[in-house]
Amino acid sequence: AISTLQSAIDRIYALGPGNQDVVRVSFPKSVNSIALSSDSKSIIMKVDIYGGSSDFTLTAKTTLSLNNIQPTSGMHFITIQYLDNNIISLSE
Repeated sequence: AISTLQSAIDRIYALGPGNQDVVRVSFPKSVNSIALSSDSKSIIMKVDIYGGSSDFTLTAKTTLSLNNIQPTSGMHFITIQYLDNNIISLSE
């Protein structure tokens, strides 16, 4: 899921403001949270693995915004929009 989102964010960033795409990603059964880093340039997905918790992170070249992305297992359709204010918005 993280690598799919990373590729899509990089592609939309390269195309510039005003562009968007919808990507289909599958979140694992053990996902327990999806959050932005304190600088809003990384997305951190926490996944329970082997009795512990692991972080999977993607980093963008610009500020990110997460809107209504639920940390539930299964298929998700994420809209990635590069807004005119140089923020890449991810929403479900």
